[in-house]
Amino acid sequence: MDTEYINVMVKAQKSIAQRRLMVRIAKMYYYDNMSQQGIADVLEISRSNVSRLLRLSREMDIVDIRINDASLKSIEISEKLKDMFALKQMIVVPSNHDPNINLSNIGVSAARHIEKQLKDNMKVGVSWGQSVYQTIFHFAPIVRANVDVVQLMGGTAWDDSYMYGVQLILSFADKLGGSAKMLHSPLTLKSRQVRDMLMQEDDIKRHFEMTKNLDIAVIGIGSNYGDASTMVHSNYITKNESEQLWSQGIKCHICGRHIDMEGKLADIEYNNRVIGIELEDLRKIGNVIAIAGGRHKVEPITAALRGGYIDTLVTDEETAILVEREVTQQR
Repeated sequence: MDTEYINVMVKAQKSIAQRRLMVRIAKMYYYDNMSQQGIADVLEISRSNVSRLLRLSREMDIVDIRINDASLKSIEISEKLKDMFALKQMIVVPSNHDPNINLSNIGVSAARHIEKQLKDNMKVGVSWGQSVYQTIFHFAPIVRANVDVVQLMGGTAWDDSYMYGVQLILSFADKLGGSAKMLHSPLTLKSRQVRDMLMQEDDIKRHFEMTKNLDIAVIGIGSNYGDASTMVHSNYITKNESEQLWSQGIKCHICGRHIDMEGKLADIEYNNRVIGIELEDLRKIGNVIAIAGGRHKVEPITAALRGGYIDTLVTDEETAILVEREVTQQR
């Protein structure tokens, strides 16, 4: 065999091994809060090597250190909303005037938070939409043993299905080295009768039994503001239908189900045709992480908070301020 080829392969293997070591050290240092000396003792290397590899991991963008520079005002509002709605955590990122950048920044913060929450042997439920897509897109691959990623709601076959269904579940499971538990169904059916028949199928019944034993759920908060509705974008309702719901005070949908401003399931025919997790089952999950931001999400977030569906909220500063104002005005 060519000596030069062998040398190249050996060098490549060494590079891969070093990168794996850097990832392991970074997780021990930043996730597990171990000291550099403690890491050195466990790995049986020198402390100076640990320090050098941590520095290299930052230079090579294996570690991305971010500073949360939210204002004191938003911190104060976060604490107020946490207390009012018994949230476990509220993560606020600085707002950006560009809505796409704003949503991307929210997704980055949500991804970093979720990375820290995931442990071996967990079952993670995932909905769909632009905010969930941004979160999974920015999620750093981390291998966890025996993790199931469970689809919470039916999907769509439209061109942008990478944001709205099965592809998100596959992508997330791939980044975790986990197993994708997909729901092979559209989000809504033509009638309640057809929906009820489908829910009696063994595969569908088993799937929703899994949703009753989730450790974490990652969800978006949908808006019925016509131009911003994922239901409109995924062609499940028309823009006119969405705007009618908005005008009736039904401004939010969660996992495909529409709720009113008090957070209660809206008494509309559409909700009887949905294939998705029941909101009462969602509320029982130990940690529901909701990701949403922007002015058109202020009232939907307020409704979701009032309904008690959220344990952790990730949003931007302007949205947090407006949500607090909305809540205060309605009390």
